Amino acid sequence: MKKGVYQGGDASLSKPLEQKHIVFGFEGVPITDPRFYTIQCYANLLGAAWRRAFFKVREKRGLVYGISAFAPSYRDTGLFCVHKHQPKFSQRYY
Repeated sequence: MKKGVYQGGDASLSKPLEQKHIVFGFEGVPITDPRFYTIQCYANLLGAAWRRAFFKVREKRGLVYGISAFAPSYRDTGLFCVHKHQPKFSQRYY
């Protein structure tokens, strides 16, 4: 089996939904890498910190519906991702 290779780029898909989803993805580490648990902890800590900040942004300003970070890993490669979804009418990016 050929090793997976991370290739950066961008993609956009337009659908008639009431929300916008934005995902930033970066090359991560495979599950066999010694840094695997460090990356997982970092994603969990970052996600938890954003969840606390999320309540302020959501409750006081209504700018986003959710913010999260996750790091899926596979045998040969991995990703580190940050995801947010917001109302379609909101034009602010944070």
